Amino acid sequence: MTKIISRPLVATGHKRPFLLISAVYFLLAITYGVVTPIFEAPDENLHYFTAQWIADNGRLPFVPQTAEEAERLDLQLSWTGQEAAQPPLYYLLASLVVAPFETDQARQLTRPNRFVQFGDASAMHNKNAFVHDPLYENWPWRGHVLAVHLLRLISTVIGWVTLFFIYQAARCFWPERPLRALWSMGAIACLPQFLALHAAVSNDVLAIVLVTAVLYFLMRSDIESARETGGPAWSVDLWLGLGVGLAALSKNQGVVLAVFVLGTVLIRGTGRLPARALFGRLVRISLMIVLVAGWLWWRNWWLYGDPTATNQFVAIAGGDRGYTVWQALSEWRGLWLSSIAVFGWFNILPPFWVHLIWTAGGGTAVCVALWLYFSRLVWPKTVAEMWRWLGSWPVLLFGWVLAVTAGLISFMMQTPAAQGRLLFPALLPIALLIGFGWDAFLEWMRANLLTIGGRQADFDGRPFRWALLIVLLSLHSYLLFGVISPTYARPLTLTSAEVPAHLQTPQVLSDQLTLLGVDIVTPEDGIVAGEMIELLLYWEKTAEIPTGERPQVVVDVLGREQTPLGKLQTLHGGGNYPADFWAKGEIILDRLFVPTFNELDADQLPVESQIWVKIAGQELSVPIGGVKLAPEQWPALASSPVAQLGDAIELVSVDISQTDVAPGETVTVDVVWQARDRVAQDWVTFVHLGRPNQPPLAQGDRPPLNGTYRTSLWRAGEQFVDPYQLVIPQEAEPGEYRLLLGMFNPADPTFARLPVRVEGEPQAENGLVIGMINISE
Repeated sequence: MTKIISRPLVATGHKRPFLLISAVYFLLAITYGVVTPIFEAPDENLHYFTAQWIADNGRLPFVPQTAEEAERLDLQLSWTGQEAAQPPLYYLLASLVVAPFETDQARQLTRPNRFVQFGDASAMHNKNAFVHDPLYENWPWRGHVLAVHLLRLISTVIGWVTLFFIYQAARCFWPERPLRALWSMGAIACLPQFLALHAAVSNDVLAIVLVTAVLYFLMRSDIESARETGGPAWSVDLWLGLGVGLAALSKNQGVVLAVFVLGTVLIRGTGRLPARALFGRLVRISLMIVLVAGWLWWRNWWLYGDPTATNQFVAIAGGDRGYTVWQALSEWRGLWLSSIAVFGWFNILPPFWVHLIWTAGGGTAVCVALWLYFSRLVWPKTVAEMWRWLGSWPVLLFGWVLAVTAGLISFMMQTPAAQGRLLFPALLPIALLIGFGWDAFLEWMRANLLTIGGRQADFDGRPFRWALLIVLLSLHSYLLFGVISPTYARPLTLTSAEVPAHLQTPQVLSDQLTLLGVDIVTPEDGIVAGEMIELLLYWEKTAEIPTGERPQVVVDVLGREQTPLGKLQTLHGGGNYPADFWAKGEIILDRLFVPTFNELDADQLPVESQIWVKIAGQELSVPIGGVKLAPEQWPALASSPVAQLGDAIELVSVDISQTDVAPGETVTVDVVWQARDRVAQDWVTFVHLGRPNQPPLAQGDRPPLNGTYRTSLWRAGEQFVDPYQLVIPQEAEPGEYRLLLGMFNPADPTFARLPVRVEGEPQAENGLVIGMINISE
């Protein structure tokens, strides 16, 4: 029996770059863990509290199957969630870390943010799933906060072990090209999502490292086994079975790994080993897997009727959604983005160029690797050659990627799970592709294209490595301190002198909070439906807030006839700094973004919306100003308007509801306005019913849209319908009367009218006769 050949852990001459990659990884991963508040990674609270529940109770949690069990375990399930049905190895090990800490107050100090925007990267605040009290979470850490950060650090160490196995696998695959091992390791070490995952409490990290270790050990034991010896030693099979069993105890990808390992041993051993020896290998590995993980599968079958307990995940998530394969694949974009960089609870999305950079870098390497492989491949011509090709390590490793992907798609068909981290058990083959591709690409570039001072550029030299390091550190610094950190930042604390004097209009909105001033930060031309209104609110805490109370800010955006056009309800500080955390007398600048509704009726727009602010539960609501709200698209401007009013306003058409009326009836006049240019001031429309040189018999004078859309808000390209109503007086004498329309300046003592022209001709009285009304007896 041939044993595995030993070799130096790091290739000769590569110790410094290996240590540099490791140091950069630790620096970045630890910083990700410090910058991200606890429990602000997906399901991190559930992972932690599952471990704490085991530490507190000394046994495994489970998902209740009856109403009686659900009532008895309601508290447990609310803190462990679906993780109660997860393979338990990670939680058992994590419970050993948690046990020594004082965690009695962990649940009381873990305060959910009820307004969190899960999965919504467009939200401007309330991205924090939990409210973070600086008294307990700031340095120095203690209690459960310290336990969480210690588990995060352990995740970081586990991530480095994964990188180590990737490096070793690449060396095993290309023993004569050790540089490819550095590229493979470095590519994963700088992946933002890999760093974020390994800066969090998650059972994924243990599953990933175990799968990677098993794949490396399987590949190395096969490659380094002499064909004539009858296969690897028994100990190799036992170690393989142990690794697969532990992986299955960590996450259900271990089941897929078991099938892959046994299939690989069968394919690689056929024709190389005697049938008896091959059968013996399969039996030894299988028995070891069952010995390690079989008890869990039996327990799941006994409790849930499913050896993998997948049915419990689906049930807790709301039941099987019954997707087809194509429906699951339609979620590819979320899967792609979250494989590279999506932070928080899937609601912190960096700019798209970040994903393009990593996609271009990794995609280029993968394409080069695939091209080189297939361009050099001698295609099999016989069944025997085809079998050998299917059993080659490049094909087998590609098969592992397909197996992991297929397993995830199958899961996505049942429940929402388009999360890139669930593909990370397939990182080893991807890393090898990238390492091979980049090494080959840069070698080709050096040999064929780039020269410096008449000499070939040294891509392996120190200048290139340092330049690459600076770029990567700059990108990650941006992600850490330009994307993640601002999301969880507290609002500014000000002194009274720092509150702009022109904004100070104090409003006492509760016994504890005073709104000192407001600034509406909105473009002068307003916003369209669906966009957000930016507000700067200056608050002062005037008294202590009773224990258990947490004031909420309510902002209402109202249109015509008090129609709701938008709304925001949130904790202060956009969810990051509730008022009960403030000191008495503290003044904060609260920056809020109020969403307006996407779906608004056509007759609700355009409008100068009114914004009201109050504290939830309080009766007093105060107006703080208005914002122009326009439709996303205006009708096309008419090329031949009926008349022009001044230089900017045009009358497109007039529709009179009826021309034969009786006293007491109402006439509705629908006017269609359009603006050719910006209107400088506010004008009031007049609609007069009467005879020339006589006082109006009836009139409908008012600002456009009943005062909800002042003319000074009009901009070029706008067109809308504006209805007016006139009530015919009871004493009106029968006869025919004209309807005269125009606009006047309400601020002018003489009520000067806006000049009216029809085809360039000025109209008498600066008004336009738009129709005749016949009043009957």
